[in-house]
Amino acid sequence: MLAPSSGYLDRALEIVQVNKGNLAVLGGDDVYSAKTLEKGRDSAVEMVVAIAWDIEGNETGSDFPKRSQKLWGTSSVNWRTITAYDATQALVKAIEKQIQPTREGVREELSSNFSTPGAFKAVKFSDTGDYDGDIQLVEVVKVGDGYDFVPLN
Repeated sequence: MLAPSSGYLDRALEIVQVNKGNLAVLGGDDVYSAKTLEKGRDSAVEMVVAIAWDIEGNETGSDFPKRSQKLWGTSSVNWRTITAYDATQALVKAIEKQIQPTREGVREELSSNFSTPGAFKAVKFSDTGDYDGDIQLVEVVKVGDGYDFVPLN
């Protein structure tokens, strides 16, 4: 299991290269990057990475990727973009529902009966206050001369 912070991704990728696919490797969300594909190459094939969202695994017909690319001038939308957008939507709605917003009031609003539209689906929270969303698994595959993350079936 590789769960490096972004500052240690290079070291984690050295482990992937030394392993050469001999042992199954599971990576955390910071491993989901172009650098992993570039440096890991064949050694990273079949590595599974757990992320909050993958564009290929979420064909919902949402125009969010196109709108965000136009608004922010980015070339792609990733899990960080989606989770930041959804978190902002939830926070704004929780604050708007209060006359005198407080931290405690926001926490109360973000309860298990809270829901607001997100980038692709409704943003909800569990009874414990944790985000009630799915984790997606993607794996590194060789595509032509390059590599890509594809949803794990």
